[in-house]
Amino acid sequence: KGTQELAYLSLRLSLADVISKEGALPVILDEVTAHLDDSRAKNLIALLSRRSQDVHQYVLFTCHSREAHLLADSGEEYNFIKL
Repeated sequence: KGTQELAYLSLRLSLADVISKEGALPVILDEVTAHLDDSRAKNLIALLSRRSQDVHQYVLFTCHSREAHLLADSGEEYNFIKL
């Protein structure tokens, strides 16, 4: 299931790049790492962090704290809002 989710995410990120030729867009991702193991989730967080410096702003919604821990461990700058 995780591989399939990553394929869909790759398609969505590519479409965001095509649509946003005039400027960066906010990209909202809901539970994007739910079906990923820790290694793939870490790699995805790193990819989104790198892309956010050059391309888009990413907003991740999740009900898990794993993503916040992965971001904290990566040393990347992020904002965490807990509702």
